[in-house]
Amino acid sequence: HHAGMRRYLETGEGPLLGRRVELHAMRSDGSFIPVEVAITRLAHEGAPVFTAYVRDLSERHRTENALKTSEGRYTALFENILEGVYQTDHEGNLLTANPSLIRMLGFDDLDELRAAGAVEKLYVDSAERVRRLEELERTGELRNAELTLKRRNGTELVVLENARLVRNTEGGVLYYEGTLTDITDRKRAEQE
Repeated sequence: HHAGMRRYLETGEGPLLGRRVELHAMRSDGSFIPVEVAITRLAHEGAPVFTAYVRDLSERHRTENALKTSEGRYTALFENILEGVYQTDHEGNLLTANPSLIRMLGFDDLDELRAAGAVEKLYVDSAERVRRLEELERTGELRNAELTLKRRNGTELVVLENARLVRNTEGGVLYYEGTLTDITDRKRAEQE
């Protein structure tokens, strides 16, 4: 970087001055690590003195990569898990739904499911939804709650719901999230 220093002395301009720059630094064993460099200029008895702050970013990069990996795993789980996974807002509008849930309810895609209207239309008994919401508000979660829903074509399915309420720091409801497991065949076998 001597050329950079020379250029600064001649022109008063330094491409790295006053900025944080990510570079790769070579360690004594020949391996490279990512570092953040910030160079500042101090006037010392009339002559410019440069101070470089160097911070090792290896740990941060490791953390970011681990997050990306776990995010990828979560996405794969969300996309491929057999259970239906959803998030809805306080009004019962669907925020997210995974492919299993969309298929379970007889729809082709999320937009189509959203277009069908609020979640309450999926319930065979709308009073059941009110009871479920009251329980969620009171206890913060539902465990293996059995309910009957309607598919797009009007046929009924029985599911087990596990859900929880997610609040913001002020205690207001952010959204509801949960999973639905289709137990229609199991119920039918029990009844027969």
